[in-house]
Amino acid sequence: MKYIFIDLEMNPVDKRFKEIKEICRSEIIEIGAIVLDESFRQIESYREYVKPEFSSQIMVGITDLTGISLNMLVGADTFSVAIEKFADWCCKDGEDFMVYAWSGNDLEQIQKEMEVKHIPESATLSKLFGNWNDFQEYFCRLIESEKPVSLERALAMAGYGFDGKMHDAMWDAKNTADLFVASQNEEELLQNIKMIQEKTEHSEESAVTLGDIFNFGKISF
Repeated sequence: MKYIFIDLEMNPVDKRFKEIKEICRSEIIEIGAIVLDESFRQIESYREYVKPEFSSQIMVGITDLTGISLNMLVGADTFSVAIEKFADWCCKDGEDFMVYAWSGNDLEQIQKEMEVKHIPESATLSKLFGNWNDFQEYFCRLIESEKPVSLERALAMAGYGFDGKMHDAMWDAKNTADLFVASQNEEELLQNIKMIQEKTEHSEESAVTLGDIFNFGKISF
């Protein structure tokens, strides 16, 4: 058994593609993944850039966030090729695997993009989707949170700093994998979260300002 952690980076579809945008608002421009073996040791990594078909440029905000520019995507595969390559990579050697992503958004994005680009679901894609798991959902159930928690926040709650560059698909996948490994001991993870929460609350209660001591409203000048 191997464990695959995936993350995607996306760019908005151009406004001129109104019908496409109603179904799929963005296109994948980067696929990143990390593989752990059955002992939860990292054994492989994956990164592939994807050339958009419904975007003539990469938004400045997306480049600032991800570091991905249009020049980096000129020679990249289109989505139809890239997603099949990724599915083949996941299914190689016939080894059993599970896929984890932070939230259900990535799976929804892939399936919507397949719909607007008329990509049939191959056997390897079916296997990929059949083994897909929402790790954010699991983590929120574990900490009994009714609201979604960001990956950065979840790491901080567990006492981890973010390793690498945020909004880089491979690094986001790597940090999801780190949290997954920590979650294998649920009792210890929950104890760490409780301890950090108590320390944070204590620090906030201990923070005394001059405004707490003096009523400046009663002082006249």
